Amino acid sequence: MAASMVPTNYIFWFTVILNLLLIIMCLKGVVGNFDADAVDPDHANPDDGSKHEKTFYSFSVQDATGDIVELKKYMGMVTLVVNVASECGFTDNHYRGLVRLKNTLSTENKFEVLAFPCNQFGRQEPGANSEIQEFVKGIYNVNFPVFGKIDVLGNDVTEPWRYLIESYGRAPNWNFWKYLVDEEGHVVNAWSPHTSVEDIFHEVKEAIDFIGHDKPNYHRHWEL
Repeated sequence: MAASMVPTNYIFWFTVILNLLLIIMCLKGVVGNFDADAVDPDHANPDDGSKHEKTFYSFSVQDATGDIVELKKYMGMVTLVVNVASECGFTDNHYRGLVRLKNTLSTENKFEVLAFPCNQFGRQEPGANSEIQEFVKGIYNVNFPVFGKIDVLGNDVTEPWRYLIESYGRAPNWNFWKYLVDEEGHVVNAWSPHTSVEDIFHEVKEAIDFIGHDKPNYHRHWEL
């Protein structure tokens, strides 16, 4: 009788051990999958804020010769971004004002004017990029970059200008809109051509003075 029980006990304990091993393997598999999901970036929630925030300095533009310029080169600086035109009634006072502003505020390499020719308002920038460069350097001796011609409205608006418009909530409705961008690439304020460069001097200077510090509550201008 005892001899007949040995195979039965052997089978019983073999079955118990086998089941325990299977349970342990299953548990290890669950934990392993959990850990993989925890560290796998492909499983990250796209809305969890882990992606880098886009700013004006996240984009690139073309210069007057067609070469790519990464706007991140201006990170850490305050910039005044302007849609310019050569044959506008605001051309002379704005170009002269922008040159003076750059001369006055750029002594510590914390400020730059970024000009973008545009022919969408009154067709007042009809020339080629080379003609525009000749005009602004010959007449105004500009000391800031004047990039290649762009659209600031419509389906072909460039990404940096789409960012400016969406961030501020207002699109240009004429030449010489001026968007003030802080050192991190965020839009601080904007003004229409009816506000002169001289009238915004103190606010531009304030933005420069606050580089690296907590920002004040800027008053946004809602001009027509």
